[in-house]
Amino acid sequence: MRAKVLYVSDLTYPARGRRYGDEDAYLTRELREHFDLALCHPLDAVGLMDRFDAVIVRNSGPVLHFQAEYDEFRAAAIARGTRVFNQLSGRPTWSASSIWWS
Repeated sequence: MRAKVLYVSDLTYPARGRRYGDEDAYLTRELREHFDLALCHPLDAVGLMDRFDAVIVRNSGPVLHFQAEYDEFRAAAIARGTRVFNQLSGRPTWSASSIWWS
Protein backbone atom coordinates (compact mmCIF):
# COMPACT_ATOMS: atom_id res chain seq x y z
CA MET A 1 0.00 0.00 0.00
CA ARG A 2 1.39 3.40 -1.00
CA ALA A 3 1.30 6.41 1.28
CA LYS A 4 -1.23 9.13 0.45
CA VAL A 5 0.17 12.65 0.20
CA LEU A 6 -1.72 15.94 0.04
CA TYR A 7 0.21 18.53 -1.99
CA VAL A 8 -0.84 22.07 -1.06
CA SER A 9 0.00 24.88 -3.46
CA ASP A 10 -1.37 28.03 -4.99
CA LEU A 11 -0.82 27.24 -8.67
CA THR A 12 -1.48 30.86 -9.59
CA TYR A 13 1.11 32.32 -7.21
CA PRO A 14 2.74 35.23 -9.11
CA ALA A 15 6.47 34.56 -8.68
CA ARG A 16 8.84 36.92 -10.40
CA GLY A 17 10.67 35.11 -13.19
CA ARG A 18 9.28 31.68 -12.28
CA ARG A 19 6.19 29.70 -13.12
CA TYR A 20 5.18 27.93 -9.92
CA GLY A 21 2.41 26.02 -11.67
CA ASP A 22 4.97 24.47 -14.03
CA GLU A 23 7.24 23.63 -11.11
CA ASP A 24 4.29 22.06 -9.28
CA ALA A 25 3.46 19.97 -12.36
CA TYR A 26 7.02 18.65 -12.43
CA LEU A 27 7.17 17.97 -8.67
CA THR A 28 3.80 16.22 -8.54
CA ARG A 29 4.69 14.08 -11.57
CA GLU A 30 7.81 12.92 -9.74
CA LEU A 31 5.98 12.35 -6.45
CA ARG A 32 3.24 10.32 -8.16
CA GLU A 33 5.81 7.66 -8.94
CA HIS A 34 6.11 6.95 -5.22
CA PHE A 35 2.87 8.11 -3.57
CA ASP A 36 -0.85 8.38 -4.13
CA LEU A 37 -1.13 12.12 -4.53
CA ALA A 38 -3.80 14.81 -4.44
CA LEU A 39 -3.29 18.50 -5.08
CA CYS A 40 -5.27 21.20 -3.30
CA HIS A 41 -5.40 24.94 -2.85
CA PRO A 42 -4.30 26.35 0.54
CA LEU A 43 -7.91 27.24 1.40
CA ASP A 44 -8.84 23.54 1.28
CA ALA A 45 -5.91 22.04 3.21
CA VAL A 46 -7.41 21.90 6.71
CA GLY A 47 -10.58 20.20 5.49
CA LEU A 48 -8.68 17.57 3.52
CA MET A 49 -5.50 16.81 5.45
CA ASP A 50 -6.95 14.13 7.76
CA ARG A 51 -7.50 11.88 4.73
CA PHE A 52 -3.76 11.71 3.98
CA ASP A 53 -0.64 10.23 5.54
CA ALA A 54 1.36 13.42 5.01
CA VAL A 55 1.07 16.95 3.65
CA ILE A 56 3.48 18.94 1.49
CA VAL A 57 3.09 22.73 1.57
CA ARG A 58 4.80 23.75 -1.63
CA ASN A 59 5.06 27.49 -2.10
CA SER A 60 4.84 30.76 -0.26
CA GLY A 61 1.35 31.64 -1.49
CA PRO A 62 -0.26 29.97 1.55
CA VAL A 63 1.56 32.39 3.81
CA LEU A 64 1.70 35.55 1.73
CA HIS A 65 -1.88 35.59 0.50
CA PHE A 66 -3.63 33.33 3.02
CA GLN A 67 -1.99 34.08 6.37
CA ALA A 68 -5.08 33.38 8.49
CA GLU A 69 -5.71 30.10 6.69
CA TYR A 70 -2.05 29.10 6.97
CA ASP A 71 -2.14 29.84 10.70
CA GLU A 72 -5.25 27.65 10.99
CA PHE A 73 -3.55 24.88 8.98
CA ARG A 74 -0.40 25.11 11.09
CA ALA A 75 -2.33 24.94 14.37
CA ALA A 76 -4.46 22.03 13.13
CA ALA A 77 -1.44 20.11 11.82
CA ILE A 78 0.38 20.49 15.14
CA ALA A 79 -2.69 19.59 17.20
CA ARG A 80 -3.48 16.53 15.07
CA GLY A 81 0.11 15.36 14.75
CA THR A 82 -0.08 15.58 10.97
CA ARG A 83 3.14 14.72 9.17
CA VAL A 84 4.10 17.80 7.18
CA PHE A 85 6.84 17.44 4.59
CA ASN A 86 8.50 20.72 5.52
CA GLN A 87 8.77 22.77 8.64
CA LEU A 88 5.78 24.75 9.90
CA SER A 89 7.74 27.97 10.23
CA GLY A 90 5.59 30.04 7.90
CA ARG A 91 8.15 29.81 5.10
CA PRO A 92 6.97 26.89 2.99
CA THR A 93 8.89 27.71 -0.18
CA TRP A 94 10.92 24.66 -1.11
CA SER A 95 12.66 23.26 -4.11
CA ALA A 96 12.60 19.52 -4.68
CA SER A 97 16.02 19.23 -3.03
CA SER A 98 15.23 21.16 0.14
CA ILE A 99 12.14 19.42 1.53
CA TRP A 100 12.30 17.48 4.81
CA TRP A 101 9.95 15.91 7.36
CA SER A 102 9.02 17.94 10.41
